[in-house]
Order: sequence, then structure tokens, then C-alpha cells
Amino acid sequence: VLKVQGYKVKNDGSITFPVLGNIKLAGITISDAEKLIYNLLLDGGHLLNHSVEIILLNAHVSILGDVANPGTYTYIENNMNILKAIGLAGDLNITANRVIKLIREINGKRIIQNIDLTDISYLSSPYYQIHSGDIILVDPNTTKVKTAGIIGNSGTLVSLLSFILTSIILITN
Repeated sequence: VLKVQGYKVKNDGSITFPVLGNIKLAGITISDAEKLIYNLLLDGGHLLNHSVEIILLNAHVSILGDVANPGTYTYIENNMNILKAIGLAGDLNITANRVIKLIREINGKRIIQNIDLTDISYLSSPYYQIHSGDIILVDPNTTKVKTAGIIGNSGTLVSLLSFILTSIILITN
């Protein structure tokens, strides 16, 4: 049974940790926060043979567009990546474009990054790992877009032209 103890991060980026008091975590990575708390516990002699693991309890990602189950998903995994996130949404539909958009906000600035899932280089991209609050947009491919409109389907276009021509002939006679 997984038992998770949570500590709310305050607006100033700190938590109140038992026996250690206020610990400022703003601006450091999860790994650095684990080391900081570990060393504080070790230096204070509070525990022997202990370990510290930090998990974001309210991490979420939104996956929208041409996927099986679009929506916002919460996760407690520290190493969430693009492929796992798309998996949460039930995978890309067969009609999905393989170039997706990742929207990320960093220090109040919104960044939109195109990621080509057919090019393996995205695996080493700084955008491969998902951050809480990321939004993944999956557009439909060109074929789906063309067939979605009334003019996109050639059969519909021929029927429409035939109807217009027949109407003109009937009206003029």
C-alpha cells in the first residue's frame, strides 16, 4: 500500500517540515530538494538510515486534439515524458499529425514548441520531459482536415456541382 505524506508548497516556495521547520525550495529541482532535506535530516541527527523522495502530488498535463481521450490528467510520477503523457490520453488517433505542439509556461512566459514524433532527436530535447501544467496539442493530419469540410470530399463536390447544374437547367426551362 502506497502511503503518501504531502506538504503544501507556500506562495514563497517553502514548506513547513516537521522537526526542520521552514525549508525554502523555490528555484531548485526535485533532485536538489531531496538532497537538501536529506542533508538537513542527517546533519540534525533526526534519523538514521533514511531516504527522501519527493513527488509532486498535484502535477497535471492537458492533452488536447486528435487523441483517443483528450483531457487533463494528474500524475505522481517524477519522470513523466511526452510518450507517457500521450499514453494517458489513450494514444494518438490514426488521423493525428505526428508533429505535436507543446505549450509550456516558464517564469510567466509562454513557449510553444513543435515536436516531430517521427524524428528520434526529440528524445534528447529539453521538451521531452513533461512539466506540471504543460499542454500538448495534437492537430489532425492534412487528409482528415481536407475530408472534414464539405468541399474536401470529391464525391460531395461532384454531387454539389450536379445539384447546382440541374437546378440551373430546371429554372431556365
